[in-house]
Amino acid sequence: MRRNIWRLLEGSPDAVALLLLAHQRETGCFPKDSDALCELTSGVFSTRSMEDCLPLAFPPLLRASLDVLIRASAELPGLIAPGSWLDSAANSPYIDGPWAVWRQENAGQLAGKLHTGPAPKVLSLQRAYAAIKRAIARNTTRDVQSISADDRLDELFVDRPDPIPGILDSVAMEMPDIRLRLDKRSLVQADRVRDLARDLIDEAEELDPSQAASEPDIRMPDWLVTMVRDRAGAEGSDFDPVAIARMAGVPLSSVLRAAKSADVEE
Repeated sequence: MRRNIWRLLEGSPDAVALLLLAHQRETGCFPKDSDALCELTSGVFSTRSMEDCLPLAFPPLLRASLDVLIRASAELPGLIAPGSWLDSAANSPYIDGPWAVWRQENAGQLAGKLHTGPAPKVLSLQRAYAAIKRAIARNTTRDVQSISADDRLDELFVDRPDPIPGILDSVAMEMPDIRLRLDKRSLVQADRVRDLARDLIDEAEELDPSQAASEPDIRMPDWLVTMVRDRAGAEGSDFDPVAIARMAGVPLSSVLRAAKSADVEE
């Protein structure tokens, strides 16, 4: 099957992700570097090395493929091209659901013009879930992938009786294009992650949108720069960019770029 997919979609991000996932399941790990990945490609597909395909610049079709590429980039920093559309998608909070879709702040106006039906919600359920999961991961020991919509907030924040204000502050950092018209204290009745997401959707307002995007957003998310700066300050010489990339669910190259933006010594 892998050979057939590669024959049809040679070098595509989805085909690369499938190769990486199969290798991880067979060996328990991703290739240790780009040379090992190229050697693996030649062996599995009996074809030329994929050197010409790296780094990957465009997102895959499937969200599952995007997740694999992000995870693999912790071992393969050169897998994702910095400043590319794939980099932008990997750093976006709007990447939930079966497809690798994401939103850039300056794409809102075009989306509004193309919509001819009833006015859509400003904030989608997918984007709300993704932002809330990241906020919880930043404030607990849980990672993004382990948090589900059914998780109870009081079980996620055992030692914090009122976690809502902190969650909303973190969510707001990720959404500079959205105004959250919420009284933080009015959300104490939100029992689960799902409840909080729906409350955010109902009360969100869109700020003035800019022109539709034609180039990837190469800026580092403020929340990631802040996370890296705070962790580096707290951990000192024990600061581990790979651990941050895995916890936050972003490429290792993004963590390294955020560290540079935050003037963190590696």
